[in-house]
Amino acid sequence: MKIIQLELTNFKGIRSLLLKFNGRDARIIGNNATGKTTVMDAFIWLLTGKDHLGRSDLNFNIKTLDGAGQAIPMLDHTVRAVLEHDGATFELVRTFREVWQKKTGTNVQSFNGHKTEYYIDGVPKSEKEYTAFIERIASMQLIYLLTMTGYFNEQIKADDRRKMLLDMCGDVDESAMLALPEFAELAPYITQMVTVADLKKAKAAQKTKINDEIKSIPTAINVHMQYMDVNGISAKEEQGIIDNLTGAIKAGEQQLISLDNGEALAAMRRELSELENEKLQFNILQEQIREKAASGLKSELSAAQDIAFEIGRKISRADSDLTALRLDLESYEKKRQAALDEYYEVEDKAFDGSTVCPTCGQPLPPEKVSEAMEQFNENKARELEAIAEKGKAIAISIGKIKANIESTATLLDELRRKKEAADSEVNALQSKLADINNAPIPEFDCAKIDAKKSAIIDLMHSSDALREKYTKQVESLKAARSEHESNILRLQNAENAAKEIEKLKAREKELAAAFEDCEKLIALCDNFTSAKVRMLDEKISGAFRFAKFKLTETLVNGGVKEVCETLIDGVPYGAANNAARINIGLDIIETFSNHYGITLPVFVDNAESVCRLYPMDAGKEKPQIIQLVVPTPFDSLPVDLQEYLIDRCGSEEEAKRAYEEPNKKLRVEIV
Repeated sequence: MKIIQLELTNFKGIRSLLLKFNGRDARIIGNNATGKTTVMDAFIWLLTGKDHLGRSDLNFNIKTLDGAGQAIPMLDHTVRAVLEHDGATFELVRTFREVWQKKTGTNVQSFNGHKTEYYIDGVPKSEKEYTAFIERIASMQLIYLLTMTGYFNEQIKADDRRKMLLDMCGDVDESAMLALPEFAELAPYITQMVTVADLKKAKAAQKTKINDEIKSIPTAINVHMQYMDVNGISAKEEQGIIDNLTGAIKAGEQQLISLDNGEALAAMRRELSELENEKLQFNILQEQIREKAASGLKSELSAAQDIAFEIGRKISRADSDLTALRLDLESYEKKRQAALDEYYEVEDKAFDGSTVCPTCGQPLPPEKVSEAMEQFNENKARELEAIAEKGKAIAISIGKIKANIESTATLLDELRRKKEAADSEVNALQSKLADINNAPIPEFDCAKIDAKKSAIIDLMHSSDALREKYTKQVESLKAARSEHESNILRLQNAENAAKEIEKLKAREKELAAAFEDCEKLIALCDNFTSAKVRMLDEKISGAFRFAKFKLTETLVNGGVKEVCETLIDGVPYGAANNAARINIGLDIIETFSNHYGITLPVFVDNAESVCRLYPMDAGKEKPQIIQLVVPTPFDSLPVDLQEYLIDRCGSEEEAKRAYEEPNKKLRVEIV
């Protein structure tokens, strides 16, 4: 594509400007703030609706401002271009304008937003039609990519740049690499779902887990080692002592039993046991009586609670339905109002077609004007009819929603009344059940039990001294036996600890081998990635004449991170000078242009910083180059040139004025 003409009207700070390039390279010269970037923005906006930074319409101050910095109202902001592409010449026009309407019954106009109009070869087009026409030539991103030297490196994220390079040049075939002998060990692990990068992540995670377990083993061994100190303890001797003490304890306990088994005392204890059993049976009977009285109420209460819960669930569902219906009603009311506004907007349209022939400039015959008006009125009638049909459909939907709201609200009121009745029933049953549960239970007469206990105590006092002696002996023997049983337990713990220590040591060896395997596979993955990166670098860099690309970065831990950094003679793009960045941008544009089979005009901003532009002659068609140049200030001119101008103009002041005056406005030099 090449620009034949580019015309700006009220675009940003330019009121009117016609540039005639005739499809040739050009230099747009002017001081800063004279509108060079505005020309580039105008061309990009004509094709994309955005400026060179991707901002749309009002977001980059498209409107012309007055002396106070305020937008001048009621101006049309237009860019027109005559372009040549694939041997065909066509005209594109995009106009951004304010919409002003008179309120009914008044002559006062009020602002009612903005609209954009589109024309292709003088024919009005919708935004969709206009965009489709442009898209047939190039996508929006391709337009940015092929028209601005810095777009690829400065406005596209690294991940997206990397993807674009891979899409253009193709990725390296990993399956072919896995077939190489040096990477044969990786092949069994790699599937359609598992990549080399996935394998490395998995093995790195496994390595970390193994390492954590290895670090925990010495601590676990130390825990078991504390049970190993059992020197001087013999299991056989300890068990013999325990057996002897157990025999002595049984003898002492038998003596205590003999004291407690006196005939009279035994009889009294049997009678006490019978009385206590009688008390227990009495209490059980009272509980059974209460439970029987409450069981019927519990069933009724459970059923009533189930009913109340079910009604509550229905209320919640009906409430949600009512909320949703009201939201739907609000949405359809907005749609109806939008349709009504659209109807009035179309109804207010008036025929504004031209009555002059665009070819010869003569007035059109009346029948042609009449045909245009009839066509306009027919289109308007069809549009109004379509809007009316849409409004009827919306009205029907609103009616249905309102009916549903009314029925749902009625249902909700009925459910709430039922819920109130159900809750009252539950409360009444709970109150009855509480009365039963809180009713006092008859108490058993414990006088006979107390009397029997007193009699037993009196009888026992006579043998208390002897019983105390035997009891102390038994307790002393049990304490000694516990000490020797602890020694037996220490021996068992030491034996178990020794077994666990052996298991831990075996596990440590097993983990060390697994850790080594993980490291080996991780290193192999890194070697694979490095080899792939070298092949990928060679493949991608080979597609460009000068640009090279750094696609990976080695991390401190030895891992590899995917990046995408453009290199200019080994220097990162961001560290290169402006001239180098511009020329490498032209190299990138040329390569992508050849790949996609399309050339677009290339705008070279800050072109004054470049002594020699990249030639861009490797493709089938050399793109049109438009340089945006800030001229050298008078004081920076070579001394001999300054002296020549001073001599010619008569003074340094006049020479400086004569040299700098033309640079205050844009001028175009066809190259």
